[in-house]
Amino acid sequence: TLGPDAATRVTYSRESKLDATPATAFSEQFHTTTFTSHISIHNRHAFALNTLIVRDMLPVSEDDHRVRVILRQPSALVNSNSEEGVSVEGENGSVQKVRWYGDGERKVEGQKQGLYEWVCSVGAGRKIALQTAWDVKAAADLKWIESS
Repeated sequence: TLGPDAATRVTYSRESKLDATPATAFSEQFHTTTFTSHISIHNRHAFALNTLIVRDMLPVSEDDHRVRVILRQPSALVNSNSEEGVSVEGENGSVQKVRWYGDGERKVEGQKQGLYEWVCSVGAGRKIALQTAWDVKAAADLKWIESS
């Protein structure tokens, strides 16, 4: 938590796009909803923010046979087991690290629960952007909801 810090601004936005896959003679119709989250951090301090940790989570399906959640971006995180995280180049050329939340057994549990964290550095007066994208794929006749 940053606490009250007027010189550091964090914004979060999320967008989605629905794509319907037509049914064929050998497969049922699926709907894929692609979500993209954007986190922007603007450091208006005269000093750098080093080792800033930003936590977020992906939705997790309770029934993987009917609803699948597929991480698309950052793609390096999909199969990562690294404690330090994997490097991801941002929109403005900055390099940040992203990793599954936790360590040891907690990291395995964090991955199962969709919990991940960005480990960032934001220079004085600089702005960085973090982006995550995932698909939710389900049968077209299935009505699903996102809940916490």
